[in-house]
Amino acid sequence: MIDTNIYFDEKGPTKTIRKSKHPENQFNFQDSDNIPAYLCIYLAIPKEQQDSFNSKYIALEQEYKLQNNFQASELKGEKLLKSVHIVQDIKKNRAKFFNDVIELIHTSNSKIQLSILDKSQVLVTSRLKSWLFQIEKLSSDTINIHLLLYTLIKYLRTEDYQLGLPFTNALSNSSLSTRQILDILKQSLDAFITNHHDIARMSQQIETYRQLISIINQYPGDNDIIPINFTFPTDQLAFGLDLLVLADNPKDWQKDPEMFKDTITIYLDADAPTNGYQENGYSHLKSGLDSKCYPGLRACDILAVLLGKLISHIDVEDHYDNNNPGEQKKLSAKFFKSLSSEQIKLVNNIYSLIFESNNKYSLLCGTFADYIYIFQALLETLLEYSGDNPENDHLFRAEKLMGLKFSEMEEVNNIRIFNLNKSTEELINDGIFKPL
Repeated sequence: MIDTNIYFDEKGPTKTIRKSKHPENQFNFQDSDNIPAYLCIYLAIPKEQQDSFNSKYIALEQEYKLQNNFQASELKGEKLLKSVHIVQDIKKNRAKFFNDVIELIHTSNSKIQLSILDKSQVLVTSRLKSWLFQIEKLSSDTINIHLLLYTLIKYLRTEDYQLGLPFTNALSNSSLSTRQILDILKQSLDAFITNHHDIARMSQQIETYRQLISIINQYPGDNDIIPINFTFPTDQLAFGLDLLVLADNPKDWQKDPEMFKDTITIYLDADAPTNGYQENGYSHLKSGLDSKCYPGLRACDILAVLLGKLISHIDVEDHYDNNNPGEQKKLSAKFFKSLSSEQIKLVNNIYSLIFESNNKYSLLCGTFADYIYIFQALLETLLEYSGDNPENDHLFRAEKLMGLKFSEMEEVNNIRIFNLNKSTEELINDGIFKPL
């Protein structure tokens, strides 16, 4: 990628995660923030296409405002999607506008990257990343720390709440050492296993937690107190941006990466984090911008809110019922209601933009990202399935996609061991592996 303007917007505005002061909530998410991840959009527009993109985007906005008597000066995603939870909630005129925006991205030879960086992962890695790196070395590579990290995040997100948040409290307690945090986690895991050992559906999950207890017993951690730093993972964003930029020309990139980066200008709105860009060689950075003046930023906002709304509602629906843990959780029937032609077109456009892009780095996920695979499976079911049991079809597709993700974690770890012969920590520091 060369001679490109890259715009950025993110949703999930809580920049520093903490345990909530309110007992009904696990974390301190802001009132408007119900997204489980930092959901970020990079929109890369070739500089030669920028004027054309701007004029066409403004024309789309003006057409929508005129046809719908829209009075606000700026079309913001929050206003257009205020009461939207599922695709079926999107009215025809708004679905058409979203379709027009996505099609403009395609026709202008622009590209996007959707980054899904789980907020719970920030808590776990802040306090336990050093322990994970230590385990990898002490175990002589017999433990895959990426799978281990996934298990820790999964437990924090899905099981810890019903036990009174002992793991969340431990991670949030700045006076606890690594060993003390792990000891509390082990006790919590023991309690969960005792309460759920006779539930057949959870047999594999229970076995995974038993293995985690065994790992903690073998590697109980040290007495160091790791400072709390539950902030926006800008290191992952910088890594993702490099992948997006190098996708078109990886060979030339290796010869002179600074040459490519010097032709790129990055545009950030007023609330976007600025860390990591200039440190990573992107010297042309414009921050604190007013989106009213930049159609690229407004397009990013539309995409980020649209995807954030749809994915966050899936995450809410995906949690199993604590009062009935033996029941397999499926998305409810409302997700599979019939779609209008404009809604079907929108589902297809979203799928093509993210999951069928000719840019293989159109999606960047953290270690835990179950909701993005559930979302992908939902789009596939809506587009391809016509039978009487869409819930079952969706569950099958989602489990298959997550299985592929686990296989990828195994494959990457094997490449690290047998081909690269370096630790995960070394490869992260070298910029080869994605930061944890």
